[in-house]
Amino acid sequence: MTLSSYISNRLIGYIFLSLSVLAWGVSIPLNKLLLENSEPLITLILQLTGSVSLLLILAIVLNIKIGWRQDKVLIIVMIGILEPAIAYYLGFVGVQYTTAMHTSIIYAMEPAGIVALNAILFRRKTSWPLVIATLVSIGGVAVIAADGYSSQGSNVLRGDILVFFGVMAASLYVSISSRFTAAIEIVKMLLLQQLGSLVALSAIWLVARSINQVSVEPMHGSFMVNAFAVGILQFGLSFLFYFMGVKRVSGTPSILILNMTPIVGIISSVILIGETISRNFIFGALIVFFCMMYTSLKENH
Repeated sequence: MTLSSYISNRLIGYIFLSLSVLAWGVSIPLNKLLLENSEPLITLILQLTGSVSLLLILAIVLNIKIGWRQDKVLIIVMIGILEPAIAYYLGFVGVQYTTAMHTSIIYAMEPAGIVALNAILFRRKTSWPLVIATLVSIGGVAVIAADGYSSQGSNVLRGDILVFFGVMAASLYVSISSRFTAAIEIVKMLLLQQLGSLVALSAIWLVARSINQVSVEPMHGSFMVNAFAVGILQFGLSFLFYFMGVKRVSGTPSILILNMTPIVGIISSVILIGETISRNFIFGALIVFFCMMYTSLKENH
């Protein structure tokens, strides 16, 4: 590879990573807007329908076949139910109570969750600096949650807790999937996992509807189009951009770019839905941001 082609390849990688960060960050306030007019379960089903449609088209165009042993496919599908199904459902319920900015910062806790779960479940050795960074970052989240509780009441705290558990589900997904999905085509992996989540959530919705546990209200066509579009952005394009980026750029540069996601989420929340930033939020957010930046760099060193 010549120097010019190497630089060009790296530049394309930076662009893809930046697009993935933009897609994930902007999706947070867009989800909050969608959830003002719909329940979390049906919103997530519609979003996954949009993303699965995109991935299915890509699989057909690229001639990607499932062609796997049945047990392997089942494992990938089951892992995928952790994320997006469980992780995002908890996040969607939580963001109804809390702010999009709180959600953006709590999402940044995922590296800490991965470190903790790898140590607990898989006995992976970790260093004391990582443990301390994780504990300090939890303190930063506590500062943010306390600020929301004092200004907006207990609902914000409830939402923060639900989003946090959603992030832990996502961390568990990363910890487990890294052991099974290393050699899988990206489109195939995403399609299997998101299709599994879509089927599981749809089955739950149908059961809940049959026992009158969810209301069935007519949805406007514009809402459905918006939900499909956000789903394609959040679950389809963002992941594709991410994997195409890390294929070209790995290590410290990719980590630094990906850790910009909460900042994009906060800025988008201010611009798109008019949320305001307090001094305590800034203080807690800076604690979380720098601790998670350190954790990501250290874990991938």
